[in-house]
Amino acid sequence: NKAKFKITSDGKLRFKKTVPVGDYVVKVRAKHGSTVATQNITVHVVDNGDPVVPGDEVKLGTVYFALDSWALDSAAMAKLDAYAKRIKKAGYQTVVLYGHTDNQGPAPRDVGLAKRRARQVYLYLSHTLKKVDFVRQGFSRNEPAKPNTTDKNKSLNRRVEVWAK
Repeated sequence: NKAKFKITSDGKLRFKKTVPVGDYVVKVRAKHGSTVATQNITVHVVDNGDPVVPGDEVKLGTVYFALDSWALDSAAMAKLDAYAKRIKKAGYQTVVLYGHTDNQGPAPRDVGLAKRRARQVYLYLSHTLKKVDFVRQGFSRNEPAKPNTTDKNKSLNRRVEVWAK
């Protein structure tokens, strides 16, 4: 089976048709003048159908938290279990955890809360992912997913984003 792809102006690889989630070896052929070079690279196709070249950072998903909390609920733990399976299957070497808060508390306290959320996700995942390096960052209220204008939006900002590469 052959699947055609293109490289977009932002340097991303895109398949021209949807392919199943999994690993693929892609033969890349480049021509410069009379010189032709070919190389095989392995790409991982993730849930949204986008291919990811090893080394690229891919967002696995987001877990959410209650107000002023860093406790994981059962929905968050189920998501993290699914992310851990994907990380193992794809062979990712590094997991990056970005902690965030809404704007309801004092800014200095929110920095610590964002870090505690990222640490809580790390503690949960590290029991399963022993051969993976982790990077944790707390962004506090500085990078909201949504404007902090409604209770619903604020709940979407109390989160940890899980990325892998």
